[in-house]
Amino acid sequence: MRRGANPSQIINNFFTFGTIVIVSIVITLYSKYFGDMQEKEQKEKIVKLACLNTNSTLRIKNKKILQNSLKALEKGYYKLSGGYIEALNSKSYIKEYISLAEQDSYFVDAIQMAPLKNPVKYLTIKYELIEYERDKKDFGAINISIRINGNEIFGVFTNLVYFDKIQLRKITDCAIRTFKTNAK
Repeated sequence: MRRGANPSQIINNFFTFGTIVIVSIVITLYSKYFGDMQEKEQKEKIVKLACLNTNSTLRIKNKKILQNSLKALEKGYYKLSGGYIEALNSKSYIKEYISLAEQDSYFVDAIQMAPLKNPVKYLTIKYELIEYERDKKDFGAINISIRINGNEIFGVFTNLVYFDKIQLRKITDCAIRTFKTNAK
């Protein structure tokens, strides 16, 4: 004697399967449309000032930490850490052209507050003056990174057609103004 499936069990299995399909569709649609909206809102809040040209790339990691760090910067709780990345296959001129102390002064002027001596907690403004090989179209670049506990919260990378102290000062000032604008 063959036993057939109970009609109520078939209906129960059908509704269970239907519920799983509907929940899956709702989760997929929610993550696709509403997740994208939240990302767009976050990206819309990032302001790239006009002084950052097409050769510049802006990086912002965490907007809330950025807002809290503005107070530290304005009170002088920061340290400058600069360096050179020289061309490897051709003679390097970057150290002869600009000193790290002069580039440091551009940051102090842009922030409008000298760094405090030996603060316990502070932001690190790390920058690198990069010199490309002679066969590249750009002469070099500057990479500016503002960090808390070694983690970057804000950064600007700009390619330079040639090293010009006036241009370096403008880029530094623009990077600090962009940081302040996005921190508000």
